[in-house]
Amino acid sequence: PSDLLSSEFCEPMFGSELSVSAGRIVDCDSTPEAQLAEADILLCRPQGPRLEIDGLGECLLAESVVAAITVLPRLDLDAMGAAVSRARTIKTLRRSGLLPAGASFADPAEPDALDDAVRAIPCYIVAFDGPADMAQAHLWLKGAYRVQGIVEPDLPDSGEGRRRFASPAVDGVFVIGRGHLNFDNTPLGYFDDESRRAAFGACWSMASTENGSLMSLFVQITLAAAVLAGMRLDPRRYLARLPAATVRLGN
Repeated sequence: PSDLLSSEFCEPMFGSELSVSAGRIVDCDSTPEAQLAEADILLCRPQGPRLEIDGLGECLLAESVVAAITVLPRLDLDAMGAAVSRARTIKTLRRSGLLPAGASFADPAEPDALDDAVRAIPCYIVAFDGPADMAQAHLWLKGAYRVQGIVEPDLPDSGEGRRRFASPAVDGVFVIGRGHLNFDNTPLGYFDDESRRAAFGACWSMASTENGSLMSLFVQITLAAAVLAGMRLDPRRYLARLPAATVRLGN
């Protein structure tokens, strides 16, 4: 399924704008002993930095990753739980080493100045079969969150305000021929602020439909790529772990 999604969707849809990869992801706080996060498909910046680590193979810097996709032959309760766990691991990573467009390396490194939605890697689940009603997928997702102790943020009613918040694990679930489920922090145009107020802070949108799941995924990935547009790597966060005593100036 991963190869099929790559060849039939990711590569034709995004061409040279994104590269399709697989493997592990590291951020500036990763350690060799830690279990590194990985996904079936990683959509990356074509020229994004990556490392070759002995015994682990190619690892991508979090700043290079646009989105991570878990691919399932069929979505059911157990598969949802495993996919949520994987997404939660990826969400522990942070794209902290980013400089916004126009920022200078002379500026202090202040990763907290970036919204969580910029620092977190979006995680999507794509299934080739699953429940006919996406409300069932939503129940499985919420159940997996409860079992794994994942707490969703209290989102504001304002759609513009929601864009600052990252999902704590999964950003979207897409079941081909069945429908889609989206964390409501992107400007997809389904709801206005009045609708969100009436829904008392609900943070997921869902649709059960034979068509449109891949289109919804395409829009989400396009928006995720736009978040990183104009950003560049600030390597200082990766160098912070070097012992200061080992660095010196000389003539």
